Amino acid sequence: MIIDDDKLSLHLTEMAVSKLSIAEKIISCCSAFKALRYLTENCMPTLENEQIFCPELILLDINMPVIDGYEFLAELHRMEGLRHENTGILIISSSAYKDEKEKVKYFPLVGYVEKPVTSTKVLAALQSRL
Repeated sequence: MIIDDDKLSLHLTEMAVSKLSIAEKIISCCSAFKALRYLTENCMPTLENEQIFCPELILLDINMPVIDGYEFLAELHRMEGLRHENTGILIISSSAYKDEKEKVKYFPLVGYVEKPVTSTKVLAALQSRL
Protein backbone atom coordinates (compact mmCIF):
# COMPACT_ATOMS: atom_id res chain seq x y z
CA MET A 1 0.00 0.00 0.00
CA ILE A 2 1.24 3.48 -0.87
CA ILE A 3 -0.14 6.52 0.95
CA ASP A 4 0.84 9.97 -0.32
CA ASP A 5 -1.21 13.13 -0.83
CA ASP A 6 1.05 14.40 -3.64
CA LYS A 7 -0.15 12.83 -6.91
CA LEU A 8 3.25 13.04 -8.60
CA SER A 9 5.01 11.45 -5.63
CA LEU A 10 2.32 8.78 -5.47
CA HIS A 11 2.85 7.98 -9.15
CA LEU A 12 6.66 7.89 -8.80
CA THR A 13 6.39 5.57 -5.81
CA GLU A 14 3.98 3.29 -7.69
CA MET A 15 6.48 3.11 -10.57
CA ALA A 16 9.38 2.37 -8.20
CA VAL A 17 7.54 -0.45 -6.44
CA SER A 18 6.22 -1.82 -9.71
CA LYS A 19 9.72 -1.86 -11.19
CA LEU A 20 10.96 -4.01 -8.30
CA SER A 21 8.22 -6.63 -8.85
CA ILE A 22 7.87 -7.10 -5.08
CA ALA A 23 4.12 -6.60 -4.89
CA GLU A 24 1.34 -8.86 -6.02
CA LYS A 25 -0.98 -5.88 -5.83
CA ILE A 26 -0.34 -2.16 -5.25
CA ILE A 27 -3.01 -0.23 -3.41
CA SER A 28 -2.59 3.53 -3.76
CA CYS A 29 -4.33 6.06 -1.54
CA CYS A 30 -4.07 9.83 -1.89
CA SER A 31 -4.88 10.43 1.78
CA ALA A 32 -4.47 8.71 5.12
CA PHE A 33 -8.25 8.86 5.56
CA LYS A 34 -8.79 6.85 2.35
CA ALA A 35 -6.13 4.36 3.42
CA LEU A 36 -7.77 3.84 6.81
CA ARG A 37 -11.14 3.40 5.12
CA TYR A 38 -9.65 0.83 2.73
CA LEU A 39 -8.08 -1.08 5.61
CA THR A 40 -11.32 -1.03 7.59
CA GLU A 41 -13.36 -2.28 4.63
CA ASN A 42 -10.88 -4.85 3.30
CA CYS A 43 -8.61 -6.03 6.10
CA MET A 44 -10.98 -6.91 8.90
CA PRO A 45 -11.68 -10.62 9.29
CA THR A 46 -15.31 -11.64 8.87
CA LEU A 47 -17.26 -14.77 9.73
CA GLU A 48 -17.09 -15.75 6.06
CA ASN A 49 -13.36 -15.12 5.75
CA GLU A 50 -11.17 -15.17 8.83
CA GLN A 51 -7.93 -15.26 6.80
CA ILE A 52 -7.92 -11.60 5.77
CA PHE A 53 -4.71 -9.73 6.50
CA CYS A 54 -3.42 -6.21 5.94
CA PRO A 55 -0.89 -5.34 3.26
CA GLU A 56 2.57 -6.65 4.14
CA LEU A 57 4.17 -3.29 3.41
CA ILE A 58 2.88 0.28 3.65
CA LEU A 59 4.90 3.10 2.11
CA LEU A 60 3.70 6.07 4.12
CA ASP A 61 4.23 9.75 3.50
CA ILE A 62 4.57 11.48 6.85
CA ASN A 63 3.69 15.05 5.85
CA MET A 64 0.06 15.07 4.74
CA PRO A 65 -2.84 17.40 5.47
CA VAL A 66 -5.83 16.50 7.66
CA ILE A 67 -4.44 13.15 8.90
CA ASP A 68 -0.65 13.04 8.79
CA GLY A 69 1.51 9.92 8.82
CA TYR A 70 1.89 9.93 12.60
CA GLU A 71 -1.86 10.09 13.13
CA PHE A 72 -2.31 7.32 10.55
CA LEU A 73 0.14 5.09 12.44
CA ALA A 74 -1.58 5.78 15.75
CA GLU A 75 -5.01 5.04 14.27
CA LEU A 76 -3.74 1.88 12.57
CA HIS A 77 -2.59 0.52 15.92
CA ARG A 78 -5.86 1.48 17.63
CA MET A 79 -8.02 -0.42 15.14
CA GLU A 80 -9.29 -3.48 16.99
CA GLY A 81 -9.56 -6.64 14.97
CA LEU A 82 -7.34 -5.37 12.20
CA ARG A 83 -4.66 -7.93 11.46
CA HIS A 84 -1.61 -5.77 10.95
CA GLU A 85 1.00 -7.65 13.00
CA ASN A 86 2.91 -8.54 9.83
CA THR A 87 2.63 -5.12 8.22
CA GLY A 88 5.89 -3.25 7.84
CA ILE A 89 5.95 0.51 7.47
CA LEU A 90 8.38 2.26 5.15
CA ILE A 91 8.35 6.00 5.82
CA ILE A 92 8.67 8.27 2.80
CA SER A 93 9.31 11.93 3.42
CA SER A 94 11.06 15.02 2.17
CA SER A 95 12.21 15.73 5.75
CA ALA A 96 15.49 14.39 7.08
CA TYR A 97 15.14 11.10 8.99
CA LYS A 98 16.71 12.53 12.13
CA ASP A 99 13.74 14.89 12.37
CA GLU A 100 11.27 11.99 12.14
CA LYS A 101 13.15 9.30 14.10
CA GLU A 102 11.95 10.18 17.60
CA LYS A 103 8.33 10.51 16.51
CA VAL A 104 8.12 7.07 14.87
CA LYS A 105 10.28 4.95 17.19
CA TYR A 106 7.30 3.07 18.67
CA PHE A 107 6.03 1.79 15.33
CA PRO A 108 7.23 -1.27 13.37
CA LEU A 109 9.27 0.53 10.76
CA VAL A 110 11.02 -1.22 7.93
CA GLY A 111 12.96 1.90 7.06
CA TYR A 112 12.97 5.39 5.69
CA VAL A 113 13.17 6.66 2.12
CA GLU A 114 13.77 10.29 1.31
CA LYS A 115 11.77 11.73 -1.59
CA PRO A 116 11.87 11.42 -4.51
CA VAL A 117 11.25 7.68 -4.14
CA THR A 118 13.16 5.43 -6.52
CA SER A 119 13.32 1.66 -6.84
CA THR A 120 16.97 1.79 -5.73
CA LYS A 121 16.06 3.61 -2.50
CA VAL A 122 13.17 1.25 -1.74
CA LEU A 123 15.31 -1.82 -2.38
CA ALA A 124 18.12 -0.46 -0.16
CA ALA A 125 15.66 0.19 2.69
CA LEU A 126 14.17 -3.28 2.39
CA GLN A 127 17.56 -4.99 2.14
CA SER A 128 18.90 -3.16 5.19
CA ARG A 129 15.95 -4.51 7.18
CA LEU A 130 16.43 -8.08 6.00
